[in-house]
Amino acid sequence: MPSIDEILFVLEQYKYWVIFPAVIIDGPIITVLSGFLVHMGVLGGLVTYVILVVGDVIGDTKYFLIGKYSRKFSWAKKATTFLGYTEEREKSLQKHFQTHAYKTFFMAKLSQGLGGGVYVVAGMTGFNFRKFIWISFLGTLPKTFIFMVIGYYMGNSYVKISEYMNSIATASILVVFFLVLYFTFKKHIKNFLNKRDSF
Repeated sequence: MPSIDEILFVLEQYKYWVIFPAVIIDGPIITVLSGFLVHMGVLGGLVTYVILVVGDVIGDTKYFLIGKYSRKFSWAKKATTFLGYTEEREKSLQKHFQTHAYKTFFMAKLSQGLGGGVYVVAGMTGFNFRKFIWISFLGTLPKTFIFMVIGYYMGNSYVKISEYMNSIATASILVVFFLVLYFTFKKHIKNFLNKRDSF
């Protein structure tokens, strides 16, 4: 994996041609580095902001479409059980996304490293595609602006920012991992305790 310095060098050399595909792959760190380059005068602020927003929305969309088109395959549903998707829970997940769409997607947008999994599950439940794009767009506007401002004013500390964002991603993944374990084994633990009490 290229270092932050290498990524920054490539962005500085090729500018918008690289920023657009790069933000689709890894939005937050590219957005921070782009804000730093805006501060240095290498990039234009408004143009960069528009490119980052469009690219980030496309990045979210790719996960949604993976979920949407994988609904045809039973193996794909089984593979996403660790994301909270099961055949039995499909209806409850559909209801959840319909009722709490904005809150769920905004939280996914803020949680570094977890958004893609949420979007895949949303696609698998058949959530409305146009509504997803709209919510993703609304969530991307402030997020992109905030990360650009961080890069603009704190860009010279981009290594520390990257480490901080990686720590957030790791913590988020661990929290979800233990929550999935808890809800997976909750019923089994309860049944075990009930049997033990009956003796």
